[in-house]
Amino acid sequence: MNQARRKNLRKLLDQLQPLEPVIEELRDDIRALQEEEQEYRDAMPDGIGESARGENADAAIEALEEVVSLLEEIQSEIAEAAEKIEEAMA
Repeated sequence: MNQARRKNLRKLLDQLQPLEPVIEELRDDIRALQEEEQEYRDAMPDGIGESARGENADAAIEALEEVVSLLEEIQSEIAEAAEKIEEAMA
């Protein structure tokens, strides 16, 4: 690979790498909200827990769990992409 393409890849890598901590922070913030919602749900009396409020809380918890999982996948893919760029520059 010539120097000009390596330089372009370095620029792209420099843009990609800062995304990892941003994604991690988003994941952690969403996980904290999911845990708060779970605590809220766990504190509901049985009657309310089986009502629409309980079902809404369950749906929110499930959706937030999926978001956390997706963000973990994105974080992993970003790390893999960075490795591949570094490999291409070698």
